[in-house]
Amino acid sequence: MYVGQHDLGNGAYNIEILFTVKDDLVISAQSIDGPESFIIEIEKSKVNGLLTEFDGDLSFLAQFLRLQDKRMVLINPKFQAAGQAVI
Repeated sequence: MYVGQHDLGNGAYNIEILFTVKDDLVISAQSIDGPESFIIEIEKSKVNGLLTEFDGDLSFLAQFLRLQDKRMVLINPKFQAAGQAVI
């Protein structure tokens, strides 16, 4: 489980990442300054591959969350532009 705050591109959000009893991964974001909230649910069969991309580090994974077209997305760390800082 992970709990922290991150800027998703339009302000700070409280981020929570947890595993369900069925071992699915749930990522939720709640705006600190407003009512907006977002959820990503990843089924068990895809979780291990995803965690491998982020070396099993949920804090690192949270740094790659962004809002695009009113949806929360997870950016693949391999596609992060060289030299571009992750906030």
